[in-house]
Amino acid sequence: MRKANINITKNNKKRLSESRERADGTRRKFLSVVLKENRDGTDKYGNDGFVVEEVTREECETGIRGVFLGNWERLLAKVKEIKMEDSIPLRDNDLPF
Repeated sequence: MRKANINITKNNKKRLSESRERADGTRRKFLSVVLKENRDGTDKYGNDGFVVEEVTREECETGIRGVFLGNWERLLAKVKEIKMEDSIPLRDNDLPF
């Protein structure tokens, strides 16, 4: 699980997409974002990566980068690798079905 904090005042309003009209007559607005990992791992503030606006392939090829919106961090601790010798062996008759 990841938690992100973004600054919504920085995003390019032209990148917002709008949903179809809902039954109650309202529309919702969405912004596509990309979560990128820090090159050097977790930073001194505990952030594991950053959030930027998604750009099209054409924009990326011309050097346009998504606007920096904020940071994200992992909420769950890294899972300990389980070794086969730590597992409990099952016998054929131990299965519940």
